[in-house]
Amino acid sequence: ASMIGMMSSAGGEAPVSSSPYVHGTNIVRWTYQASGNLIMLEFRNRLLQKYASINEACQRFSCDAPPDNRGMTKQEWRRVLLKQGLEWSNKEKDMIFEELDFRQDGHITLSDVHIAVEAAAPVRSMEDLRRRWLASGYPSMTAAIRRAEDLSDTDMDARIPYEDFCKCLKTVSVLDASEHQAVFAAICSDRGSN
Repeated sequence: ASMIGMMSSAGGEAPVSSSPYVHGTNIVRWTYQASGNLIMLEFRNRLLQKYASINEACQRFSCDAPPDNRGMTKQEWRRVLLKQGLEWSNKEKDMIFEELDFRQDGHITLSDVHIAVEAAAPVRSMEDLRRRWLASGYPSMTAAIRRAEDLSDTDMDARIPYEDFCKCLKTVSVLDASEHQAVFAAICSDRGSN
């Protein structure tokens, strides 16, 4: 079985609705990077300590965000966090802003916040993997798998060694070894139940 077949049976094919951030089939919108993800993961954890969900946090932020579609500047971002009672240092707020400003234009939107925070969640299941890939700009799980195939020299139509499997995942925003193990275990357990 090919890797696409294994992943599709384990996680399904769920396309993204039309996103203003996907500018092509395989362009990564928010790139998962180890250093940036640590910042975003800490931000995610802090938000979940205060709010029931990331959706709730973003809805609350929208009450204090500028009403236009241009996004928030760094100063406006600081104000929104302060109004929400998130009294972190300006350095911390600025670090988060810099991670979110992927266009490097000095503005972030609430969509940027939501997508990046969701993408920062550790991959422990096929649903987490799906969320990571969608947040990274892939329109479907199949598109991410095809991108991994394009970037590797591994024959995905045959069984592949675990090390090659990990290398393929690294090409599509899954960098952590524990995430590789979780995805591998999820695929193996799903295949065993069929």
